[in-house]
Amino acid sequence: MNLKQLEAFAAISALHTTTAAAQRLGCSQSAVSRLLSQFGGGSWPEPVRARTGPPDADARR
Repeated sequence: MNLKQLEAFAAISALHTTTAAAQRLGCSQSAVSRLLSQFGGGSWPEPVRARTGPPDADARR
């Protein structure tokens, strides 16, 4: 784990979307996704998986 991976994790946890996290971090959405997959080896528990829309959209799934 490195600092960039931890920053990506914190941003996605706070903002709930990889797109918003990417905007905050100043990088692409795919870069955030890549950092997240490297952070924990890609095995994310359900509550912390990257979401593709606003939190309320995920709650309706």
